[in-house]
Amino acid sequence: MKSMEAYIKDLKQQYVEIGDFTAPSPLSDTQMADAIFTGSGDSLAAAMLAEALSNYTAKAVDPLEILYNPQIVQNKRLYVISVSGRTITNIRLAQRYTSNHITAITTNTGSELALLADDIIELKFPSSDILTAGSISFLNSALVCMSLVRPIILDDAVNIMKQAKRDAGTIHQRGRTFFVGNQYTFPVAMYAAAKSYEIRGRYANYSRAEQFAHMELFSIKSSDTVILFDELNSRTRSLAESLESEGVQCVVTNPNLSEHVESILYHVSYAQHLPLNDIEQDEVYFMREDTLRGISDEAIY
Repeated sequence: MKSMEAYIKDLKQQYVEIGDFTAPSPLSDTQMADAIFTGSGDSLAAAMLAEALSNYTAKAVDPLEILYNPQIVQNKRLYVISVSGRTITNIRLAQRYTSNHITAITTNTGSELALLADDIIELKFPSSDILTAGSISFLNSALVCMSLVRPIILDDAVNIMKQAKRDAGTIHQRGRTFFVGNQYTFPVAMYAAAKSYEIRGRYANYSRAEQFAHMELFSIKSSDTVILFDELNSRTRSLAESLESEGVQCVVTNPNLSEHVESILYHVSYAQHLPLNDIEQDEVYFMREDTLRGISDEAIY
């Protein structure tokens, strides 16, 4: 199976698995205040979703920052998110911290990270077992992290995700893509940029709406695309209208969902399907770039 076929297969499998998702026991208010979520790449985005849904009671911190600044986690409990359980920074962090303060969130319960932790939350969504861009594993990580800080209801999840797929399918990106998010969708904007890098090797940027207006906006060209995951903000719509008047392609997603978790699910699915538009390759970009993948592996593992 080629990596692109595997990616698409995993996307379809999400519709099955989300219906059987079993949430872990939620944290108490005290536990939440003592919680620090960490991970790398997609896993950091999942950590940031927990932070956002906790209204920043729990914290999300880059694992390398914790490794260099251990006082950050003094008297805290660390939730280390790693699908493989093999990333070197997470393992060193677990070795340096102490096992009685670490929960590993991973698919690999026999990994070195899991063995160093005193508690494990297993990610149970099955994947195609082919190396490809992260999709079903990210959804599983995100659901677990969000469930730890807030009860979530997934009754209409499949319909929401399929609507996102349809909406994303109408978008034809041009130039560079800028993803803009808010408290709840900024982590997904980061994830969306990651899928652009991994699947298409295409430049993308992610930012919060306020910061975008202060910084990235000044680099925008009429050949670029701006996608705003911030549908309920009137300032966002005004910004999009102003950019469109200058010839910039702007998309303001509009799932018409009032619940934050539902909006997050919509935007995750949107981000996963957007890179597939007009694509003909049978391998995701990073699988075709052996040199870059080798450099990445050397840094990560």
